[in-house]
Amino acid sequence: MATLELRALGTGASRGIGVLSASFILYFKRGDPINFLLSGLSSFFGSVFFPVEQLPDWLRPVSRLVPMAWSLEVVRGALLRGRTLGELRVPLFVLLGLAVVLLPLALWASRLAIRAAKREGSLIQY
Repeated sequence: MATLELRALGTGASRGIGVLSASFILYFKRGDPINFLLSGLSSFFGSVFFPVEQLPDWLRPVSRLVPMAWSLEVVRGALLRGRTLGELRVPLFVLLGLAVVLLPLALWASRLAIRAAKREGSLIQY
């Protein structure tokens, strides 16, 4: 798999979260709380600052729902540890699954938010 496909897979699920965040902004006319919350939680649970293994046992499952954790596992595995695509198949399939779930959900939420903004006449603000 080429580098471009790996990047697309790695960012597919994150794009879903980004579109969900944008839908929240359109619908509620507030962006700071959701953006702050999502970026903070993604960084905390995504093994940006410390490995997921250092989290308490009861918090580790949360990190498995964060696309950033899986993306970093693929990048670190390929670049730092020299793992092959076969060895990285589990995080790659999880990223694919997250993208398959989050992108349609994000598109549905954006459709609802745009409809509501049109109905209220507030779409021109953006």
